[in-house]
Amino acid sequence: MLTLLSHLTEIPQCDAVLKQAYRQQKTLQWKKLGLELQIERRLDAIAAMGEKIRSKELELDHARNVAAPLPQTGPDPVKGLELEIAMLNAREKKLHPQWVVEKEWRLRCVEAGLEEISLLILELETHKAQLQKQAVLPGEVPAG
Repeated sequence: MLTLLSHLTEIPQCDAVLKQAYRQQKTLQWKKLGLELQIERRLDAIAAMGEKIRSKELELDHARNVAAPLPQTGPDPVKGLELEIAMLNAREKKLHPQWVVEKEWRLRCVEAGLEEISLLILELETHKAQLQKQAVLPGEVPAG
């Protein structure tokens, strides 16, 4: 970082690098927001699927209790519910939490990048302020 700052000897150079840093910061902020939304949606979908499965399992238990003493006269409601639960379980596995773990890892990387770029911007702003102090305005006599 110090090497970069030592090469920036003019305010326009600092401004150009700051512009790039702010652009990078904005890009990382958008990536962070996108990842957070993706994770939230996936977790909501996993939770909703789990609730749906539990609901169908309760329905299955009820159907077993009701259908057990009755004679079989048509399509078996228990088999239909068992099949529906199996399909829901298969869909739930496709929403696997490993995807969430990978996205959370990417989110941590983006957050680390945001922290780094924020520190860079702070250092650049400080360096620019120092350059502005050192700049001799026309008509001024340098101190010393």
